[in-house]
Amino acid sequence: MNRWLIKWRDHDFAEFSRMVKIQLQNGIPILYGLKFIKETLPKKLRPDIKQIIYLIEQGESISRSLEQIKFPKSYLSIIRLGEEQGELIKAFEQMEWYYRQKNQLKQTIKSVIAYPLFILVMIQLLFIFLATVLIPQFLQLYRMIQADIPSSTRKLISSYYFFQNNLWWILLLFAVLLGLFFYLRQKNRFRKNLILLLLKLPFSRRVLLQKYTYLFSFHLGTFLNSGVSFLKGIELLLEYDDPLIKETSFRMKELMLQGNSVSESMKQELIFLPSFAENLKFYEETGSLDTGLQYISTQLQNQIEHELNQKLKWLEPILLMVSGAFVFLIIYTLFSPLFYLMDSI
Repeated sequence: MNRWLIKWRDHDFAEFSRMVKIQLQNGIPILYGLKFIKETLPKKLRPDIKQIIYLIEQGESISRSLEQIKFPKSYLSIIRLGEEQGELIKAFEQMEWYYRQKNQLKQTIKSVIAYPLFILVMIQLLFIFLATVLIPQFLQLYRMIQADIPSSTRKLISSYYFFQNNLWWILLLFAVLLGLFFYLRQKNRFRKNLILLLLKLPFSRRVLLQKYTYLFSFHLGTFLNSGVSFLKGIELLLEYDDPLIKETSFRMKELMLQGNSVSESMKQELIFLPSFAENLKFYEETGSLDTGLQYISTQLQNQIEHELNQKLKWLEPILLMVSGAFVFLIIYTLFSPLFYLMDSI
């Protein structure tokens, strides 16, 4: 199977980590454990597991084998630490928990946006029905009776003709823009500029601040719990895929090497919640940075889920009102010439 066609989801990472952890806990060598795991994971992942087994048989470490099949760098950092410190079970357990939580958050987001997407799809279907069935019939009727058509109806009819005559060009433009967006999204510079723009917008700023604070606190908390220093944890974050986390980690490392504390190094960073540096100062002074960071990440996980559910409560009625107003406007515009005609009789 083509390597690029194999897609590991968060659920797959969690299950893989859980299975490896269980095999190791039972004293089964990782090579034999992987041969069992290969038969239980989804078929699409088996070529990757086969490759891992082959690499280990050739003498590669588990972290190096996972690196060969393009596992996330953050995943590799934890497993590599587990290897160095002889705590692979703990490393896979941490990765299971992280990807389980990540998958749960994604499922929450999906459930939050499912209803709004359903409403938007229904509006689109209604628009297609109006454009292909209702509007043409009204046009034919108004030609027959030679009714005086108001400007609002004429604008609607002009819009209908425009979309009808340029439908394929519109679809092509949409496809090109969508493809261009997905292409540029792979570029670090574009991703960075897009995130910086979104950080300036009120509706997305808080979500992004929560996301980056969560990612930073989780990974650093995990590194510290694995026995590495905070500075070493920052160095490991330099391997992270996100350009803003890389840049933030680099600046923090430079400040810490100059003698600044953890909280002081973080104060000027714009991708974290304002309270994050103050919280870290408290945990730093009490010598409990590891537990503090894990507590912050857990609290943020719950907070993000709660706020998403709260937003859904007011988003549903707004979408219903907007869709209702849209339908009313279209119907009224189509029927308004008949109202004029009835008034003139």
